Amino acid sequence: GYPGGNLIIRKTVRSSLNRHQRIHTGEKPYICLDCGKRFNDKSNLTQHQRVHTGEKPYECIDCGKSYSRSSHKKKHMKDSADEPPESLGQEDGADSGSVSEKPKAKQKPEVLNTCTECLRSFSHNADLIKHMQGSPHPK
Repeated sequence: GYPGGNLIIRKTVRSSLNRHQRIHTGEKPYICLDCGKRFNDKSNLTQHQRVHTGEKPYECIDCGKSYSRSSHKKKHMKDSADEPPESLGQEDGADSGSVSEKPKAKQKPEVLNTCTECLRSFSHNADLIKHMQGSPHPK
């Protein structure tokens, strides 16, 4: 080890333990200044604030779509990878104007505006903000 190494490890463990204990104590020391919503972890507040700022820092390099959460981008990337490629060859003798045998299932638009308290989803960010400002959630 190096001088002070154990101290750094102890501080990291203590910080993680304090953060974890907030789950059990219900303490939420981080407050959104826009809507007053409280959070037990600073990263959750940072993520929430994107509801108000519209910031979408996670961009798909393939199509350019941006997302407010990395998990939404990962889902998009997975869904994109799961889609079968368009058929390029016409080995079955069909003419070039034909469509594939099986039509693609209609994809649902991604719902990014979800209340973190009750998990209700909204198609528009403004509706989520109104919901959060107008309806207190039971603890």
